[in-house]
Amino acid sequence: MTPPTDLRGRSLLAVFAHPDDESITCGGLLAWCAHLGADVALLCLTQGEHGQRYGEHGQRYGEHGRRYGEHGRRYGERGAGGEHGAGGEHGQDEGELGQGGNDRRPDGGHAERGAGDLASTRRRELERAARALGVRAVTLLDHEDGMLPWLDAARLEADVAAAIRRRRPDAVITFDEDGVYGHPDHVAVHERTTAAVAALGEAAPALYYVTVPPGTMRAVADHAARRTREGTDGPPSAGAGPGSQRTLRAPGRPRDRRERPRGGSRPEPRGAHPAPASRPGEAAPTSILGVRDPDAFGAEAPAPTLVVDAGAFAAAKLAALACHATQFRGGALEAVAPEDAPRLLGIEHYRRAAAGAAGPSFLDAFAARPATAAAEKQRSSLSDGSRDAGRRRTP
Repeated sequence: MTPPTDLRGRSLLAVFAHPDDESITCGGLLAWCAHLGADVALLCLTQGEHGQRYGEHGQRYGEHGRRYGEHGRRYGERGAGGEHGAGGEHGQDEGELGQGGNDRRPDGGHAERGAGDLASTRRRELERAARALGVRAVTLLDHEDGMLPWLDAARLEADVAAAIRRRRPDAVITFDEDGVYGHPDHVAVHERTTAAVAALGEAAPALYYVTVPPGTMRAVADHAARRTREGTDGPPSAGAGPGSQRTLRAPGRPRDRRERPRGGSRPEPRGAHPAPASRPGEAAPTSILGVRDPDAFGAEAPAPTLVVDAGAFAAAKLAALACHATQFRGGALEAVAPEDAPRLLGIEHYRRAAAGAAGPSFLDAFAARPATAAAEKQRSSLSDGSRDAGRRRTP
């Protein structure tokens, strides 16, 4: 099947729980659709205020994320003023970006620490990531991070349904039933979005579930370990061309993230064993956006019905991930350079839901090959990368 070349007049809504969910799961497809002129929108139900924090280096890595965002716009969007005008007007969806934020003290000043300050930071990170992907509109709600399964289901479904009625998308993407790595918020969003779409009856859009292909994040962690052994780490420094590498910075010790009784945007996945914190001279970090077990991603994922090879937009996906600096910094993804992104982040797994519109959807045209063949290609590519990494050295 030939991928589409023009999606003007098409629309897509992604529904997720936390800032960065959109980038790690379907960032490649979102960037591709935006590049082709589709109206891509995002609904995020929480501000991720209980996620990890790297406040000590946050400003520096916020700048790092913006630089990556600029790279992503050049690489994968080409929309603002481009051929199809994708990614033009961005940011607030009818004034809703950041609605309900709690990042100010009673006296009106910004809190320096705490969940409110992190919520404000992550809101800005999401804005930058959306620009890197070409997402036109972001609606960020303020439901409590880590508490979605225990909130009123009817209220969450109403929020999702309202976004669908307002945006009128042809297709909706949300988590699959595995919640990527069993996160309760992710599973709740899967359930509430499915119910909201089903309740729309004949007016419902097509619904797709997304998860991370099994083994993908383990490959990223292994890649980070190889680059640490080789003496290189992370993306090129500012001004460096493709393929450039910077000298390895000894990994800093991540913040001790103790379990929160009421949840949080990155609880330890089921069956995960915490990895030891990295210190200078020790092994490279294996965590992915604060999740310390890379094998948890996709471990319980249902088989996909649609496999998308978004390798041409993997650098934009990486750019968006880097914009989420508070979660990205200090983890294995930081060792992925743009030239490695197609191999490590290019394949994305989707499953068509029984709920929602029946019949072909414009997203089906992104299946360049049968799902099983694409999955086999990814396994082969990751394996080849592992064998070849030891032979690659910077001139």
